[in-house]
Amino acid sequence: MQDYADCSRIQTLRKYTVLAVLPRISIEEYTIPGTNIKLEKGTHIAVPINAIHHDPEIYESPHEFRPERFAPEELQKRHPQAFLGFGDGPRNCIGLRFARMQVRVGLITLLKSYRFTFSEKTPPRIDIMKKGLVLVPDNIVWLRATKL
Repeated sequence: MQDYADCSRIQTLRKYTVLAVLPRISIEEYTIPGTNIKLEKGTHIAVPINAIHHDPEIYESPHEFRPERFAPEELQKRHPQAFLGFGDGPRNCIGLRFARMQVRVGLITLLKSYRFTFSEKTPPRIDIMKKGLVLVPDNIVWLRATKL
């Protein structure tokens, strides 16, 4: 069972997806169910992760930070690919467990020695650059680190 901290991390990845688009190539001919659309073998496909993660039909009020969206009972209500923070299937992120461990170690190292707060220079809203494969803030996020 996931705890609140896990739900918060997953919710953060949903709101601020690392990759906006997941590139794939069709390995065989495929007809999309319920349509006449046929993908030929070798077709390049762009899965719009950021668009899925911010779709109001999947996530009500998608721009709000709500960790409870990832509680086990809430996960059961959505399609399994409604969250693609680490991709999915045989080509998902091979560094998933390592990345989680590395982030935890880094955060523990920082948080045991410093307290972080927003600076007065930090804008009240953080906008994301419109162009780019990786999501990056459009403005500087100023933090104040105070040694404990």
